[in-house]
Amino acid sequence: IFRDAIPAELRRRDDVTLITNATVSTLAASGGVVTGAQWRSRSGGQGIVRATRYVLACGTIENARLLLASATVAADAGSWLGRGLMEHPIDRSLILHSNHRALRDERGRYAAFGTRERPHLAGRIGLSDPFLRWHRLWNASLRLFRKRERRLKRICRTVSGWTGVSMTASWRVFADLEQAPHRDNRVTLADQVDELGMRRVAVHW
Repeated sequence: IFRDAIPAELRRRDDVTLITNATVSTLAASGGVVTGAQWRSRSGGQGIVRATRYVLACGTIENARLLLASATVAADAGSWLGRGLMEHPIDRSLILHSNHRALRDERGRYAAFGTRERPHLAGRIGLSDPFLRWHRLWNASLRLFRKRERRLKRICRTVSGWTGVSMTASWRVFADLEQAPHRDNRVTLADQVDELGMRRVAVHW
């Protein structure tokens, strides 16, 4: 969608100029207002784009990298620029064995990519506000993915024979967590430069 569909739609528009093979290297600013976006290409080309509004859509780390590399912008940004990096820690250690009807009836809901009819449907269990407050969690949720391991199926059949309880479904549970904005989790600029002469990024997390 980003390589084909969206660029094709933009090229059809009369009010859009699409520049490809160009990387924004620095932003110029004056009085706290961005006045231009300098770009470079691997072939040696360069230029500047001037506009009334600028939108940075480079992603968390690259946005910080660009702002830190732009001296006039960084000077106005304050000491939190690049700090407070918040990732999504994921705990993949949990396995759920259950014959609960809610898990058994709509297995496509818990597939990695849903069903063929609903390709982006995936199971997620949200946690209530009282639960989050009680355990002092910023936020958290659980994702369920069907396990399809032959050895695990044999174990489940053995356990079912011992207990008389049917264990028809096994799920790998991913616990998605949130972080607090800690100052020491940050994006900085390394001493090395890339092929465009831009300082590379260093991430402390």
